[in-house]
Amino acid sequence: MKKMIAASLALMLAGCTPSSSAEPEPMEKEFRCAVTVTGSSEYTGTIERAGGSNWKIELTSPESAAGITLCYLADGKCSLELQGHTVVYGRDNIPQGGVFDLVTSAADMCIENKGVTNRTTDDGSKCSGAVKGMSFTAESTKGMLSSICIGDDIRAEFTELLPSSLSSCTE
Repeated sequence: MKKMIAASLALMLAGCTPSSSAEPEPMEKEFRCAVTVTGSSEYTGTIERAGGSNWKIELTSPESAAGITLCYLADGKCSLELQGHTVVYGRDNIPQGGVFDLVTSAADMCIENKGVTNRTTDDGSKCSGAVKGMSFTAESTKGMLSSICIGDDIRAEFTELLPSSLSSCTE
């Protein structure tokens, strides 16, 4: 009888503790949300990922950047639009430390689970890796990206889901 009670208790306890090797929840591949990126400057706006790894960032602040739309496309092209004027260039031509290039590259690595280490946390999952020679960590909750920290200076916070509008980048 004691063995049966001990076995039952062991099974109950084993079922109540989360497995340390639990796979992190897959991250959403397509979304649109508000973003705040801090580093040498602070930027706010919306960020959207759709169609594989196409990104669209619409800046609302600081005032000097308000109205700029950046698009990072899966084919390696980028565009910058301001007041109806658009410039298209290759992603390889972006300065090594371009804050949004770093943020979207790190996010792609986490979302696609490529070149990163993923672990489950109490609130969701934490992903870590290196992008363009800089280490980063990203956190997600319920499969949604919530933050990315790159190096010691760059932090992106993702909040408030919004309706999609990526079509202007893919036309």
